[in-house]
Amino acid sequence: MIILGRKEVKNYLYLCEKIENEYFQKRIKNSFEYYIKNANFYKYVGMTLSILGIVLPALATILTACDADKGWIACTTSVATAASGIFAYLKCSDKQETCRKAAENMKAELVAYAAEQGDYKGGSTGNVDKDAILFERIENIIQNGYDRIVELDKKNERFGN
Repeated sequence: MIILGRKEVKNYLYLCEKIENEYFQKRIKNSFEYYIKNANFYKYVGMTLSILGIVLPALATILTACDADKGWIACTTSVATAASGIFAYLKCSDKQETCRKAAENMKAELVAYAAEQGDYKGGSTGNVDKDAILFERIENIIQNGYDRIVELDKKNERFGN
């Protein structure tokens, strides 16, 4: 099985090493991996379904013009319809954008934390509780991402999609 986003996760997980609280470090690592992998998953699934939704109707048109067996034409158009329906149901673009935004926001917070920039400035001298700031911000990012995905899924339930 291909694990999407593995290289990106590996390239940025070093930022978590600066976090002293091991439970919080694990929470951030797991959430960070989740958002990166899901962003890539929805990107590739969405791209595949979109391509099928474009190529298969064109193929059906070609098959029709060539007087191909009606079974092949029906099968091709059915798969194209299913691919388009699944793409719309999964809301791949919206979920990919949500996961990507959460991952990028987490990266930005982790870089600022590690470099002691912005609100994290003064953390090494004890003037600022940078762990508390990071915890609050990361949890906010996680909650916003979760809320957005739940909202997208509820739209499917509401409209019977």
